Amino acid sequence: MRARFAEQDAAARRAAVEEQIDHAEPRHEPEVRVPLLAAHAEYLETAYDQIDADYGSVAGFVRDRLGVSDAELSRLRGRLLEPD
Repeated sequence: MRARFAEQDAAARRAAVEEQIDHAEPRHEPEVRVPLLAAHAEYLETAYDQIDADYGSVAGFVRDRLGVSDAELSRLRGRLLEPD
């Protein structure tokens, strides 16, 4: 599922990122700026794998590394996630 999410609508996301970069950092060409901010599926998978290895889950990372309580995490999920 993670890889599918990362690949969904990649062209639209790339265009949006390029537009944001143009406004934030106009002095460099897009071919220099965009790779620095791109989110490639294989990089994300590697990051998720490391999080799982170190913290057991993304929720564990958020709790243990970022210091977000279970109650705060629940509120964030309620605000940011669509119901199943």
